[in-house]
Amino acid sequence: MSNQGNSDAKSLTFTSMSIMEFILPVVWFIGLFWSISKLNFFKSGPFSSQSLQLAFGVRVAMGFLLFLIYSLYYPVRQDADTFKYFDDSQYMYEAFWTNPLDYFKMLFGVDCHSEHFNSHYFNNMSNWVRSYDNGLFNDNRLVIRVNAFLRLFSFGNYHVHSIILSYLAFMGSFALAKVFFEVSKSKSLSYIAVFLVPSVVFWSSGILKEAILLSAMGFFVYHFYQLFGVNRRYRNYVMVFLMSCILIVMKLYVFTALIPAIFIWFTVKKWNRSWWVYFGMYVSFLGLATVIGEFNPRLDFINLIVDKQKQFINLSNFYVLTIKEITNEKNKEELKLFGIEKLNIKRSEIPAVTHVDYSARIQTVTQKNNKPYYDLISKFKEITGCPVIVNTSFNVRGEPIVNTPTDAFNCFMGTELDYLVIGNCILEKTKQDPNLKKDYTKEFELD
Repeated sequence: MSNQGNSDAKSLTFTSMSIMEFILPVVWFIGLFWSISKLNFFKSGPFSSQSLQLAFGVRVAMGFLLFLIYSLYYPVRQDADTFKYFDDSQYMYEAFWTNPLDYFKMLFGVDCHSEHFNSHYFNNMSNWVRSYDNGLFNDNRLVIRVNAFLRLFSFGNYHVHSIILSYLAFMGSFALAKVFFEVSKSKSLSYIAVFLVPSVVFWSSGILKEAILLSAMGFFVYHFYQLFGVNRRYRNYVMVFLMSCILIVMKLYVFTALIPAIFIWFTVKKWNRSWWVYFGMYVSFLGLATVIGEFNPRLDFINLIVDKQKQFINLSNFYVLTIKEITNEKNKEELKLFGIEKLNIKRSEIPAVTHVDYSARIQTVTQKNNKPYYDLISKFKEITGCPVIVNTSFNVRGEPIVNTPTDAFNCFMGTELDYLVIGNCILEKTKQDPNLKKDYTKEFELD
């Protein structure tokens, strides 16, 4: 075959792949769009099929907009939430064909915590092990598992995942809307509150944790509400239990915030109390949450929510380096980072943690939430005059972040660290058994 023939064949193959990548999401969208007018679940609500289909269409459009934003403004794909869960699920999905037993063990979280799974699957993922720990469950893993399951039907098409997750979030929203209508008797207000709030629609569309969260929360509220009606069934109890499990794993503080609302609603509905009972009981729950946080900082949900807010504020301060592709005289492509010249000027007394726009991603420590660490930083300030300590991940290249004292000791003995501190214990490298020393340079290629 001539070179021209080879070129034509490659172009034809590329065109066919592109067409299939476009057709598959369209087929899924049409099928789910059509189901809204046929399923009894949607017919049981107060809204017309056309208004629900419009709401679903808007949500899918927001999912595509989310894809465009993350594609255009995140030069590093692994930093983009919507891609990192999707990409990591590929490693789990491949096991379905090579070792199905491993796939189902990982999918259900059964007997998958051995070195075999770490070396073959988890170490290849970017987000199976979180780089931070807030004392709650690792919700990354549930999202990765959901995407690994969806790959059985999506042929690895990102937009199919986005449409299916948007549909799940839409179903949860519809369940919420039915409850809102039962309580308010206002069809228009219920529709607006659930389907037309921009931030809710945007962040619960596409491949994000919030899509699963909203779906679970909607069904939890709906089936819990049904438990107090005349037509309660066993499936209501089952769904409340299952959705509770998902909410606890996904966002424990969201589930915790729902408990006072449910308890107060039940109390007021049963005894027909007035609005001041709402206020009094909410104040009581707020006081209880504060007391619990004082005794156990890891359960300080109020402070956790405040920290979450600070994290999003810090994200807004990130400096975005614009990457532009240019061609030189020899027709070679280069990358030009606009704004990089700012690195040549002194930006702060601690340049290692200062961004080019003079901002920094700061995590604060107080005597309340971590007194030993607070005292350590205070002593460091006395000695150096600097009240800041750089916090980085504790691992070596090719291994996950340490999770146990044994992991920490092995990493300590295989690196150039001089001291290891675990709780109130301090280990000095020179006083350790030399036979326990590890050499990671023989296991992993250096940068």
